[in-house]
Amino acid sequence: MRFLSGSKRSASRAFTLVELLVVIGIIALLISILLPALTAARRAADKTKCLSSLRQIGNGFFMYANANKGYFPRMIHSWTATATITPPATPPARQRRWHDNISKYVLNGLELNVSGTQLERPGGWPEYASPNTKDYQISSVEINTGNNVLWGCPTWQRFYLGSATATTYSNSNLNCGYSMNPYPYAPFDRATAGSSVMRSMRIDTTPNATDQASNYLKQNQWTKSSQRALVYDNIHGNTILGLTPQIRWPYAPDGNPQSPWIWRPNATDITLDWTRHARNPSYTKPTDLGMNMLYCDGHAETVSAREGYRAVRMQ
Repeated sequence: MRFLSGSKRSASRAFTLVELLVVIGIIALLISILLPALTAARRAADKTKCLSSLRQIGNGFFMYANANKGYFPRMIHSWTATATITPPATPPARQRRWHDNISKYVLNGLELNVSGTQLERPGGWPEYASPNTKDYQISSVEINTGNNVLWGCPTWQRFYLGSATATTYSNSNLNCGYSMNPYPYAPFDRATAGSSVMRSMRIDTTPNATDQASNYLKQNQWTKSSQRALVYDNIHGNTILGLTPQIRWPYAPDGNPQSPWIWRPNATDITLDWTRHARNPSYTKPTDLGMNMLYCDGHAETVSAREGYRAVRMQ
């Protein structure tokens, strides 16, 4: 009798198939409810971390200016070198970008690309340093995989559409996901790189990489600092805005009936990454908040494509 009683107790504790299916259904329902909330929370956390990195980048700009008589770094400064490296490379070019100049202020004293030999690195050379030097690059493994503010956007995937008609994605290890505004006097500076107007993007024929008198801009020359963009989410190392007639200022991104707003940033028409932090990254309207932007006064916020475009090309 005791045996039979124990068998009954064991049988009464077992789940029936119906009960098991009910439990599985409840778990699936809870997952379907909680997953969007968890995704949204993670997206919000990534956006907040990105904004924090941009603010620290802004501090790096201010510290650079304090150390260099009030001058801001350039977006890009390329110059002709006096000698080639070993093994030789053609042309003997040098280049430093904005992130190279502020790096020691945001990377605990580590300065990137001191020699400017980023463009001269032969294929197959170790990624961690330039030839004949030991200066690290923005693309160095220790930098682009490390926890630092120059690669501070956790949402940046380093893949982008190369053109409006591209069907496959390109990638660039030289692009940390942020770009500097090359238009300090927009929209009156449509001149090409190297001109006396587009001063934050300069090409020189003499080796004067550290000569701030060579058309650098002082911090106080970036007028309307609370409204003018300085650094922002971008799919390319350079900033490209409205170079094709259908989305030329002032029609982009206000909309042009003959040519609707493009559905995703690309390296041909517009590189501002206005979809990165959006609720629906696959399609974001020009008025949807989706891009993080640092302004010249040091504050950072999430803006729409329309707001971001105007902050870069503001009058």
